[in-house]
Amino acid sequence: MMDAEVVKCDVTTDRTVTDIPELTGYIRSHIRNYQQFPCRKYNNGNLVIEKNVVSSRTKKRLTIYDKEQEMKRAENSKFVKDNGLQGSYEGICRLELNLNSKEQIRFSLLTHDTKLSSVLSSKAEPIRAFLKDIVGEVPKPQPLSNRKTYFTMLVLKDCDYDLEKVEAKMRELYPSRGTSISKLMEPYRAMAEQIDERKAAAKRKKRAKSEDELI
Repeated sequence: MMDAEVVKCDVTTDRTVTDIPELTGYIRSHIRNYQQFPCRKYNNGNLVIEKNVVSSRTKKRLTIYDKEQEMKRAENSKFVKDNGLQGSYEGICRLELNLNSKEQIRFSLLTHDTKLSSVLSSKAEPIRAFLKDIVGEVPKPQPLSNRKTYFTMLVLKDCDYDLEKVEAKMRELYPSRGTSISKLMEPYRAMAEQIDERKAAAKRKKRAKSEDELI
């Protein structure tokens, strides 16, 4: 069996995360290129990011979700009860990378073949590599003039503070191939980062206040 060929596989990792929606919101707002890496946030909270390529052999898909919520679903209740897993997934965020071809398996797991023994013994970290590929660096705070700040905020507000929509708008307004979309996006990313930081700080303050009141 160890010599069997693996033709598809899902690479997963679990992380303890205090606020999973905050994590997925951060990743979604820091996608390097939304056209190259389209991402969707579903009603159940799952975040799905795909590599936009023509060939199915080179496609990748990363799903980030709340494992505790998944295991609370009715169809999983028997499995959880039978294996004594109640509470085991509390605060667990699962990241799942789908590799749908032998070519992707070899490339992502850094193996010469796709034998089961090679796949299981791989020391590669394909999820970390994928995130590094899709998530841009945190923008440095930029000194914005009042006028620039005003117009930046207007565009963000018009696009529902969604950087994916902002990027689409920039591509529409600047169709020339010589235009650097990443450069155009810098002030919007910087402003969005500052807004997110203020929201996160307010959230932490509220959480700390609630904990103090409980004490």
